Amino acid sequence: MKLFDHTILPILSYSSEIWGGYGNFDQIERIHKLFLKYITKHKKSTPIYMLMGELGRYPIEVTIKSRMIGNWYRLLTGKQTKLAYTIYQTMIRIPNFQSKWIPCIQNILAEIGRMDLWNNQNNLPQYSIKRLIKQILIDQYKQNWHSSLQLSSKGQNYSLFKDTLKLEDFFTSLSRGNYINLTKFRTSNHYLPVEVGLCTYHLLLCFIPFFILIH
Repeated sequence: MKLFDHTILPILSYSSEIWGGYGNFDQIERIHKLFLKYITKHKKSTPIYMLMGELGRYPIEVTIKSRMIGNWYRLLTGKQTKLAYTIYQTMIRIPNFQSKWIPCIQNILAEIGRMDLWNNQNNLPQYSIKRLIKQILIDQYKQNWHSSLQLSSKGQNYSLFKDTLKLEDFFTSLSRGNYINLTKFRTSNHYLPVEVGLCTYHLLLCFIPFFILIH
């Protein structure tokens, strides 16, 4: 995961401060989800909130949105002689200016309940707000994550093992084979009757004597 965050994520989010207002995060998040399922050897049908919970991960969307707000903040608090600042001021002063980037900034601030920052652009706080925005987005995702656990029987069962969004200690204390087996059990990636169904379970039992005779 550290390699992913330091080699793959910078490529996926390159210049996202700008295109984040125009692009669709679904394709990028799909790569993230496939990566998490690959390293844990989980089925494609595994609910992503389970993997996020086991590994203590957050959507890449959180990173992109916080970078967009950080870029917007630097634009407003930097030198007003810069061409980018002049263009931005021109964009917001033209009525009905066609730009997806500016409404996206507004939507992010509205999403986290900080429209006061937009309304007071000329008097922004001196500290960097990027970290603050990212933490608010993470807290909101944690709330949505807890809600996701209650929307299905699997999620409710998983909540018996997991109540916080963080990397489990067994990933760093057990061998790879053991922690994969353990997290598969916790996320219902197993062949117990409750998961595969009684009919399939009984079918497997019928073939066990056959396999024993062969060996």
